[in-house]
Amino acid sequence: RKKRVSFGGHLSPELFDESLPPNSPLKRGAIPARLSLPFGNSPRAVLRKAQGLKHFAVQ
Repeated sequence: RKKRVSFGGHLSPELFDESLPPNSPLKRGAIPARLSLPFGNSPRAVLRKAQGLKHFAVQ
């Protein structure tokens, strides 16, 4: 006998803007807000910093 999961009534879908970074906070059913990132705080710059910290921690 299989167990079933019920989520109740109709659920509103979450909307995703694929042009935004994956970690952008969204409200259910809301349109994502476009935030301007200051220069040097781009997602690539953040990744570069994180990789540098990882390399530093390994040594």
